[in-house]
Amino acid sequence: MLNPIKYLRFLLNVYKGWKAHKHEPHVNFWRQVYESYNLLRLNKMEPYEYHKLKLYDPKITWDEKKQFMSYNQIYLVESYMNPRKEVAILNKFNFSVYANKFGIPTPEMIGLFNPVTGFTSNGKKLKTIDDLKQLFSNLDIKDLVIKPTSSGESKGVLICNNRGNNIIHVYGDKDYSIEEIYNKLTNTCFNNMKGMYDTYILEKKVKQHKFLDNYSTTCTQGMRIITFLTSSGDVEIVVSLLKIAKKGNYVDNLIRLNLGAGIEKTGILREALDFSDTETGNYITWDKHPDTGYPIKGEKIPFFKETIELAKKAQSLIPFLRAIAWDITITENGPVIFEGNYGYLIHMFQKLRGQGFLNTQFGAEAINLMRKQR
Repeated sequence: MLNPIKYLRFLLNVYKGWKAHKHEPHVNFWRQVYESYNLLRLNKMEPYEYHKLKLYDPKITWDEKKQFMSYNQIYLVESYMNPRKEVAILNKFNFSVYANKFGIPTPEMIGLFNPVTGFTSNGKKLKTIDDLKQLFSNLDIKDLVIKPTSSGESKGVLICNNRGNNIIHVYGDKDYSIEEIYNKLTNTCFNNMKGMYDTYILEKKVKQHKFLDNYSTTCTQGMRIITFLTSSGDVEIVVSLLKIAKKGNYVDNLIRLNLGAGIEKTGILREALDFSDTETGNYITWDKHPDTGYPIKGEKIPFFKETIELAKKAQSLIPFLRAIAWDITITENGPVIFEGNYGYLIHMFQKLRGQGFLNTQFGAEAINLMRKQR
């Protein structure tokens, strides 16, 4: 039996999107209704996604529009590509240990803080205020990163400077005493498990390549590179971008940094999109950095070939996960991997590319795998 309320709600959602974007080049309202309805049937794409991806643009053909993956498809693809029982290897601590075993460059680990079982990389305890004081009495540990092993989107990450005399400066925040840092680390619940303390990994802060300093000197910026292990055993690069910090950013996270620039296979940057308004999809593009004025579009990333080789090597060492999104920065000596992620932000990459993923080898194999699993 037809549900008129359901169809009225659908029409209302299309109308909201049409109204919000009618100042831009677009196909007419009824064409948007037709396309939104068919994309909902084909790819389970909701009307708001149609408008966020700007698929109302008359320059995009209908065949091209059908290649865009929906949030529903992306969620299923990520689940089938990377079974949840296998993703523990990408826990920040687990991956650091695993990568070190196989010679994958990662930030130097100082220790793992936990009030019950914490330890330093040289085997000392790292559980109490006194343990933290003892650690920070070593002034060789100057700039460091403290991050919870179980959080996402860089939540809870502290970029710190050890200033001695019981003072730790947190960039973008203020000076803290070690007692206050201890209280911060023991009064969070990123692991969502009541009665259990969060565990924090402590690493030496990576000094980024001077090329990246042209965009920001306050944040160690990195690339997001998605690798895909094909059914034939080869590793393909699905897509890559450079996360670029705007003024006042200290943590490497795409949503917080706001700017993302796609990277050509040659390592050349495209223009950057500003993701500060992710709700409407009204993204501003930048050929130059909005704060420093340094060019973005057309610039070549140093060590890009080596970065791609490193990402492929890291993927090949984790064959039980088919697709991984790597966060990699470059230093004066080459690339360093921060971490791997089993979530890809594909919707943002589709926006950056101006193209969908369903007609790529990744998209085709992902959808085929989903069909086999059902």
